[in-house]
Amino acid sequence: MHTALEKVRELLNGVVAVAVTPFNEDLSVDEEGFVRVIRHMRQGGVEAITVNGNTGEFFSLTADERRLLVRLALDATARSGVIAGVGLDSRTASQEAQLFADLGVSAIMIHDPAHPFWSREGWAEYNSEICRSVPETPVVLYVRSQKVDADAIAKVARENRNVVGIKYANEDVQLLREAMRRSSRDLVWVCGLAELWFPVFSILGVSGFTTGLANVAPKKSLGLHYQVYARGPSASAGILATLEEFETMRQESHSRDNVSVVKEALAQLGVCGRAVRPPLSTLSVERRDRVSRLLSAWEADDE
Repeated sequence: MHTALEKVRELLNGVVAVAVTPFNEDLSVDEEGFVRVIRHMRQGGVEAITVNGNTGEFFSLTADERRLLVRLALDATARSGVIAGVGLDSRTASQEAQLFADLGVSAIMIHDPAHPFWSREGWAEYNSEICRSVPETPVVLYVRSQKVDADAIAKVARENRNVVGIKYANEDVQLLREAMRRSSRDLVWVCGLAELWFPVFSILGVSGFTTGLANVAPKKSLGLHYQVYARGPSASAGILATLEEFETMRQESHSRDNVSVVKEALAQLGVCGRAVRPPLSTLSVERRDRVSRLLSAWEADDE
């Protein structure tokens, strides 16, 4: 397991793409489109890909679909660098974690609990139960809610030796600092708020970030990581300026179009369709035109 942990640490120290789930017009999973998305990112240089993440519309997928997507991703990547998301009730998450581990994923990522009411102690036990179900498989915890505190994060990491990283998707920088201080083990901290927040988080020692944008423009995500890693946060200003509008579109109105913006861009590039499942919706004509202008600007930049 030591070798597996080190490999996953290496992956988390870089760019971790969260793959979309393409759908056909009848909203069934577009298997061929999904494989094209995975290959598009791999050809662009991305080594770590999360399947069944929030950008992949995890909470709109059935159990059979979640398992199908993991198998497709493993085949498309020669079983290298696939991180599988699990969640919902702890029993389902544990069973799927075991299945995905047996299939050969590199790591498991545990979503925040879907329950509307939970305690810090319950959060810790929920994550620990899933970790215990796959003791030989690296696990990444996903911290989104501000209800979690540093003690709960440190407790799960301390008591489960297969916890290799924390995907931190919370704007509370003080909580991040405290959690990093209390978690004495050699954890990898990953910025779960994507490109725009990565330079800020890197100052605190966060070494990688997750991204939906990499579905569309993987080389831009990798370029940002290189600039910050090799030259420092201040060197990222230029590339951030080119990415800001795209990411801002995804964040507007409480992130209602977070996934739809990515899929619209992929549709315009001919990689997969723009369809999303309720409760999401496709973009308006005006917002589609806005995406088109951004893609044209990126193409001009690359020439």
